[in-house]
Amino acid sequence: MEYDAVTFDTQTVRTNSFNFNSGLLNELKKLRYDRFQVIISDIIRSEILKQLSEHTQQVTSQLDTAIKKANELGIASINKPQKVDPRHVATSQLRKYFVSLGALVVLVDEISASDLMKQYFAGLPPFASKGEKKVEFPDAAALLSIEAWAKKAGFRVLAISGDGDWKRFGEVSGWIDVVPDISIALDLLKGQSDKARVVAGEVLSRIAQNDVELFRMLEKQLETAVSRLSVSADARSYHRFETEYVGLEFVSFALQNIDGFELLDANDAVTELTIAVEAQLTVEASASFYISLYDGIDRDYLPMGTTEVAKTTDIDVQLLIKVSRDDEAVEIWDVEITRAPSEIDFGEIEPDFRNEYYDEPDEELEAISADEANEEAKDI
Repeated sequence: MEYDAVTFDTQTVRTNSFNFNSGLLNELKKLRYDRFQVIISDIIRSEILKQLSEHTQQVTSQLDTAIKKANELGIASINKPQKVDPRHVATSQLRKYFVSLGALVVLVDEISASDLMKQYFAGLPPFASKGEKKVEFPDAAALLSIEAWAKKAGFRVLAISGDGDWKRFGEVSGWIDVVPDISIALDLLKGQSDKARVVAGEVLSRIAQNDVELFRMLEKQLETAVSRLSVSADARSYHRFETEYVGLEFVSFALQNIDGFELLDANDAVTELTIAVEAQLTVEASASFYISLYDGIDRDYLPMGTTEVAKTTDIDVQLLIKVSRDDEAVEIWDVEITRAPSEIDFGEIEPDFRNEYYDEPDEELEAISADEANEEAKDI
């Protein structure tokens, strides 16, 4: 079965001890740059946040107790940790995890209350026909909203849950299959994985996280690429002017919308890739303008010389990053800049009277001239 999206329930997170940075929950992060969209019901998100907040509070209390006992027994002298808001800590941790998954939150608005009630009174999955499970509206709303989203997107969803009602729902749904744990899900998805996209995403992620080697490689390539950009200058002046020169010098970069990158090309062995990604470049832009003033008497333009202007500005571009890969070694060997602005606005410009048409007074010559003038005055 081919899958397009992956989701999981609260039980899956809880049974993996809310350990987002190692173990199986951490393995799910590999899906971020793959062809699969990770989706989370907003109901499941709220349930996870509630239970994670309670777990954080419990850990904090246990830590306080352990520190107190250690100090009492003289095992160690430890200061009491800073007081934290468990809800705030849990919210921050969960947000970071969902970002690392590239997760899309599916709202319960995807279903109507009437559809939910029909399922309930008919005792259809995920509702049980009798017993305590009959009143579990949250799971039902989560599954029905995910199914509604899947129908609209035309996506088949692989759900991870050890809950029996999720399993029963998967057996009758035409859009959702359910497996009991993460390892089984990852094994099913392995054959459908787009390795080239995963590699490309990991390269961009390393750059965004300031991997020193890759960061410097990209900087070096951008220095050359920026110097090759051809742009014109936009300016305003009360005088007539012509642009003589426009140049750009690279300063810094920031990748944008990494999740939206495009894999333009990759060979079968995934050793050569071309990745398109949005970026914002900070550049030092410089330009020189030849200015002239209209003489109403002679009805001609008088040269006012050249004015040079420089400014630091940000430009939004697309980068085509060419990557070579040998085992785990990665090299960025070329970068092309596309979708760059065609002109840079230098604002208002005025004649620069310090140019070659206007000499600054020389203090020493002024002094000599003054002495000569005094001598002439004495002679008179």
